This record gives sequence, structure tokens and C-alpha cells, in this order.
Amino acid sequence: MKKITRNADYTKQYNRKLLLKLLLKKNMSRADLARDMGLTRASISIIAEEMLKSGILTELAPVSAQRGRSPVPLSVNPEAFYAFGVFLNRKKCSAGLVDISGRCDLLTEIPLTGRETPGPVIESLCDAMRNSLKGRPDIRSRLLGIGISCPGPLKLAQGTILNPPGFEGWHQTPMAREFSARMELPAFVWDNADALAIYNHRFGPHRDISDFLLLLVDTGIGSGIVMKDKIYHGAGAASPELGHISIRYDGRPCSCGNQGCLEAYAAIPNLLSKAGWPYPDWPQVIAHLKEPAAQTLLETEADYLAAGLITALNLFDLRTIYLAGDILTGFEEISSRIQKRLQGPPALREKAPVLLLPSHTARDYETIAGANIIFSMFLDSVPPFSVSV
Repeated sequence: MKKITRNADYTKQYNRKLLLKLLLKKNMSRADLARDMGLTRASISIIAEEMLKSGILTELAPVSAQRGRSPVPLSVNPEAFYAFGVFLNRKKCSAGLVDISGRCDLLTEIPLTGRETPGPVIESLCDAMRNSLKGRPDIRSRLLGIGISCPGPLKLAQGTILNPPGFEGWHQTPMAREFSARMELPAFVWDNADALAIYNHRFGPHRDISDFLLLLVDTGIGSGIVMKDKIYHGAGAASPELGHISIRYDGRPCSCGNQGCLEAYAAIPNLLSKAGWPYPDWPQVIAHLKEPAAQTLLETEADYLAAGLITALNLFDLRTIYLAGDILTGFEEISSRIQKRLQGPPALREKAPVLLLPSHTARDYETIAGANIIFSMFLDSVPPFSVSV
């Protein structure tokens, strides 16, 4: 295990970033921060004064108190830090300038047909980012980097797209290197499911949930796991691939080389590819639920997804699941059926009920999720990316 030297500078940065994380959840007084951080009021005051002087924090109007001195809440200045967010999937790509509070200036959105080559698309996104910085040196000085959300699997440490199905033109594209070289900024790549998972944790309506699984169901099956308020990556720095657990060991061949993978059955195009189904996409299935064929597809998809989720819940002992992607159309219909199936296995019945939630989908959420990769790495000081506060 790599040892981290916890010297005075490390402790200083740790305390400042912990303070930032607390204030990004809600505005707090110095006394509240001292209590939650386990530091003295004097120590918090020193940290707060330094961060107020540097423009990272702001003071709000005092809150009236019945007795004693009225506490003065502290807040994070939204303009203290920025990041570029890039979102990429099989249908479109986008770039935006996002502040640390999650406000997004969407710079460009480009539809994709599958016939594009990566170079010109990346250059167009970078052109939009460069144009957004013209005449704005104050923003350039507070830019932390570029967060890129794209289909997996990825070679995470190198920021390279490997071989996602239906995305062949982008295979082996070193996304982080391409963006970093053009923009002269740190760039990091996460897969879409990981980016959406940590986005829900920071900006969704259920921010108090510290452990959950997000299942992204559209042209593929992606998964992101948040544990103890942080994204979970394994020994190779990769996210768990729930789409590639086998639900039928002797089943259909999968693009990953395995057989019977969840993705081979439950990814929407694979679900609908059986000859004779009259529906081109998932919204059309939901729109025709009065028809027996649509009902059969809905029940079949619930069977597949529940089989994969039961394995995940037994492995990770999670109590909350977010659904994201195309499957959000008709969320109540599919979630109620999955919920019923999750209540069946005795091992799960003995535990607390599993909560199924729809992924948060505010305006420009996918681009914000890309930028939030950088904010999350910054706040958690994940090597090799660490910027002093």
C-alpha cells in the first residue's frame, strides 16, 4: 500500500477541502463547521478567514438567534472554481463551462451519426471551449481542468476509450491526452455511469445517501457505485462492469468475449432485436403497454435487470439503486416490476428494503456530470490530480 505523508501542508489541504465539501452541501456557520469537522472554533476561523480573503468563500447575512450572537453562515463562492465538462455518447457530444455550484454555460452540442472520426469532433469541442475563455482571464486562472464522460470500458489511468459496442470509430482514442494537449489543462475520463453516479450524489435530491448503485440502461449497460460518499474503483482503477456479469453462463455471445452477459440481453437494442418485435425503441414499448407484446417486453426486461441487480446487491450490500438512461421512460412501470422481483430472494428479504430511484435529469445534467469528475477529484485529492486551495 502506498503511504501518504501527512505533513502540515497535507493536513491544511485536507481540512480546507473537507470544509468545502460540507459547505457545498449546505451553508454553515463557523460553529457548525467546528462541530462537524472536529476542530476548534479558533482553527475554523483561521481557515475561513484565509478562504474568505482569497475569494473562495463568502459570508451571508447573519441568522437571527433568540439568545447570544447571531451566527454568520458561510457559503462557497460559485465562481471560485470552474471546470469544462464534456459529454459523449453514441448519439451526441457536448461541452460546457461549469462552476463549482453546478451552473452550466452550455458551449456547444454536436449530434453524432456514428460516421464521424474523433479528431474533428474533439477539435470542434475544444474550439468552443477556447472561445468561451476569450477576454476572460479571471476564469482561466480558476479552471481546474476538463472532465470527460464517455461510454466504457475505458483504460482509466490513461484516459483511453477501449472497445464499447456500437462505438467502433472511437475505439482506442486517448481522450484525456487529446483534450489536454489542445487546451493545456489536466483532463480526466470516466465512463458515463460513474459520472452520473457521482453527479447524483452531489446535485441530486437525495444527497444524504452515501452508498448506492447507478445502473445505466440504454444502448449498453453501465454501472457506477458510490461507497462512503466516493466513487468506487477497483484495483485497476476501473469501475465494476455490471453489464458484463453473466446471467446465463451458456447464453448469447457478448461483445466483451464472454457469454450470457446482462448487456447481451438487457441493453435496449439487444432486448428489441428478437425477430418480430414491432417497437423501434424503449419509448415506443412504454407507449404501447396496452399491447401484449409490449407487456411481454416490459416483464422480460424486468427479469433481466433484476437478475443482474440481485447479484450486485449480494456482492456490495447496497440498499439504493438509481436507474438512468433510456430506461427512465416509463420509470414507474419498470421500477415496480424490478422491485417485486428484488423482494423474492430470501437473502434480500432479510435485509432492509431496496430503494429504486430515477437518476436526476436537470438541464444540461450530462455536461455538468462531466465537469463534476474534475470537482470530485479536486475535493477528494485523488492522485495524480491535486490542486491546492
